[in-house]
Amino acid sequence: MYYKECGSKDGQLFVFIHGGFTTHESFRKQYNLLPDQRMVFVDLPGCGKSTLESTQSFSFEGAAYEIMKLIEKLSPNRKVILIAHSYGGLVVKEILMKIPDRIEKVVIGSTNIQKSLLFWGYTRKIGCCILWKQNRERYVREQISWKCVCDMQRDAWRHQRS
Repeated sequence: MYYKECGSKDGQLFVFIHGGFTTHESFRKQYNLLPDQRMVFVDLPGCGKSTLESTQSFSFEGAAYEIMKLIEKLSPNRKVILIAHSYGGLVVKEILMKIPDRIEKVVIGSTNIQKSLLFWGYTRKIGCCILWKQNRERYVREQISWKCVCDMQRDAWRHQRS
């Protein structure tokens, strides 16, 4: 998993998790926010500079697993703070269910964990095509694949039905 690191390696770890169909650069204005803290800005699997193997599909659980490995690597003995936007908040939900004792605080923006089934039915059926058509140029530039867009939509739909 690719991540950009800013701040002090001695500070508390802050993990920034972007929303769907973007990259770590969506947080670029925060790169210098906390110079005394250790900040990492991740690219979720299949987005930006993080690869997604051809045999893999994007999933919130898979993304959470990758971030949990990163937390263990960068801050094995200290609690961390998670900051997430949109789909990143759904990844945080998975992390909190698996390692709540490792998380000190969570900041989530624009995340709706209980969206209506009508909304998810709409996005599941035609959301991938609309998102791709509206954002194709940016997705290609930021190396976000069609497969990743569809996998994120599928996984969000599955979460809302369970």
